[in-house]
Amino acid sequence: MNNILNNAINLKLGDGQVSAAYLNDVRVWPVFDGIWRFDTPSPGTTITGFKVTTSSGGVFVDWGDGDTEFVNSGQSINKTY
Repeated sequence: MNNILNNAINLKLGDGQVSAAYLNDVRVWPVFDGIWRFDTPSPGTTITGFKVTTSSGGVFVDWGDGDTEFVNSGQSINKTY
């Protein structure tokens, strides 16, 4: 999948830009409905200081463990699995 995205031209979010990319009829980006996806790490693992900065407000983060969280732009968060 990375090669597909690395070879894409002008693949951006925003008005007039694409919101998804497909290879034939398989959606390859974004995975599910988010921009990022985390695979579940070992229990007890903590991600610290995670921060998303956007020009259009907050976003939903799918943590990969069934937990989805709304994060404000510039908000620093910690996530323990």
